[in-house]
Amino acid sequence: MSRRSRGVSEYLENSLKSYFGEKKGKELAKILYKTGVRCFDDLSTDIPEEVLQLADVDKESFRRFLEEYGPQAIVRLKEELSLLAKRLSDAEYQLKWAKEKLTSEVMRKDPLERRGALRELILSANIVGSLIESVQLCCSPYDYVPRDRARTYSEFLREVLDKLLRVRKQLPEVSSELEGLIGGIEKIIELLENEITGENLEVLLSYMLSALSDIKRYLGEGSLDNKLIVLENIRLKNKLISLICRIS
Repeated sequence: MSRRSRGVSEYLENSLKSYFGEKKGKELAKILYKTGVRCFDDLSTDIPEEVLQLADVDKESFRRFLEEYGPQAIVRLKEELSLLAKRLSDAEYQLKWAKEKLTSEVMRKDPLERRGALRELILSANIVGSLIESVQLCCSPYDYVPRDRARTYSEFLREVLDKLLRVRKQLPEVSSELEGLIGGIEKIIELLENEITGENLEVLLSYMLSALSDIKRYLGEGSLDNKLIVLENIRLKNKLISLICRIS
């Protein structure tokens, strides 16, 4: 973890500002630095009550801050991600279901309608890719996305949402995967209407773009085993989007 020469670590300071607000977070960061705290590792023991009183922060609030941003939160997140990753190994049980689904839905799909749906998917992916580039260029990773820019991003995401709702009707063989992605987009829009950092938004949009790419791969040519793996990848990314939205 990187440290600054005249203050607490950048990660600790940004976490404090994100949880307590810009002004109080900076104030608390200065007080902690003066008491010998440089990073989260230095917060493994209780903070003296008088230190918290200087920043007008009660101990319960600081405990909740550590639970949400401290090392234990990272460990908890890793455990949840590990459980989600294990789902990839369960793909084989869906073999019979996938065969029936591919036979009943894909083979009888109207080619023109299918091409139109694929075009909508490509357009959606292009929009999300452009949003990622905009976030990288115009948004600070650790600051909240500005209100006017958040509104613009929400408008583009609603356009993607409309496209995917149409695709879901046209391609029922991926309806459940699209349902998860649609739910993730709705949660991202909700975060944009409140507050979300540039870094978290970029991560969520990247998972969304990857899931859209996987859906296109699934709809293309390939072996049944590969398609099963792609389906599980899509579901895992949808769950990651939901998890990150929940902790953002």
